[in-house]
Amino acid sequence: MPDLVERLYRSSDLPALRRLWSKVYEAESVDRREAVFRWIGEGNPLTPQGAPRHLILQGDAVVGSLGCLPVKYQLGQEEHTFHFSHDLLVDPQARGLGLGKKLVNQISGGAPGLAGGLWMTDPCYALHQRTGWAAVEPFHGHALPLDAGALLRRRLKSPMAAALLALPAALWLKLSSRKRPRPSLPVHEIQHFDGSVDLLFTRAAPGLGLIARRTHDYLNWKYCHAPLLDYRKLLVGDPQGPVAYAVTRLQERQDGRVNGLIVDLLADPACAGAFDTAVMAAVSRLGQQGAQVVYLLTTHAPFRRRLEEIGFRQAPTLHTFVVHGQEQLADQGDPTRSSFWYLTYGDSDGDMWAEAQSWKTARDDGPRAPRNSGS
Repeated sequence: MPDLVERLYRSSDLPALRRLWSKVYEAESVDRREAVFRWIGEGNPLTPQGAPRHLILQGDAVVGSLGCLPVKYQLGQEEHTFHFSHDLLVDPQARGLGLGKKLVNQISGGAPGLAGGLWMTDPCYALHQRTGWAAVEPFHGHALPLDAGALLRRRLKSPMAAALLALPAALWLKLSSRKRPRPSLPVHEIQHFDGSVDLLFTRAAPGLGLIARRTHDYLNWKYCHAPLLDYRKLLVGDPQGPVAYAVTRLQERQDGRVNGLIVDLLADPACAGAFDTAVMAAVSRLGQQGAQVVYLLTTHAPFRRRLEEIGFRQAPTLHTFVVHGQEQLADQGDPTRSSFWYLTYGDSDGDMWAEAQSWKTARDDGPRAPRNSGS
């Protein structure tokens, strides 16, 4: 394509960017997308001037767009600036011309330090690898069924078979639930995070691998000021010195299923009962809201083992992750192992674009919605 210009997004580009979205999404979806776009760009405490976004323009038209989300990460006591590649979109009429590769190269060539990409479609995942990004070993989340009838209807094609098995399955779930630990510490539902979670992060982070700095301003941006989604926040222990927190929400699927998501969770590994209490308090509240299955993702190996001990099982969806610049960390471990990282569903743009699950595409060749835990 002639006369292509590569540069960073400016606020005056929004009308042209909306025109690109309208080639893929219906009008209502474009408005919702703008709300999320503004929140990502304008609300991140690390980027008060707006999170960078790389564009390719042809004349006045935006024909390619890729976000670059800065996040502070910590490994032990060392802090790293990390840039997440997210929300890649190329004009349907310009696909196959290498514009996606140009956009990815803008991030890998221009972002200082480390870069990565989570929750990608298969083509986007492959594109990043072709441009030199390294694949981290894929990983699964965990699931805990709460509604036996709903679980059987998901798994069995025959309604009669599901009905016949509903009672024994319900009894099995009831017996299994008796083996789950009960919350052993006080739990408080909160509206906003304060400086007490900064102290929790300082205590917990050194033992959890490479982890996004979960400070109160970062958490409030992600889970208190987010448009379109309604999060519940739980604090475990003394509110002035908490030992864990959990963030949850319901995910209502178009097929009528209701999933409960534990989007983010942080617990002090040194505090007995902190992780169990955070998980089971979140499960209890999601169950009260009508969740049929609860999903949780953590890549921290001891937490994963504990989830399976208390009844969670590996969820079917396989999640992928790519990184760039990982050689900077080679002397501290293997960054291509998922256990090197502390990841949850809320990391990167994870739950930010969750409403894309219900966005209708205007064309069959539009991008797929971001992967989510219940897919």
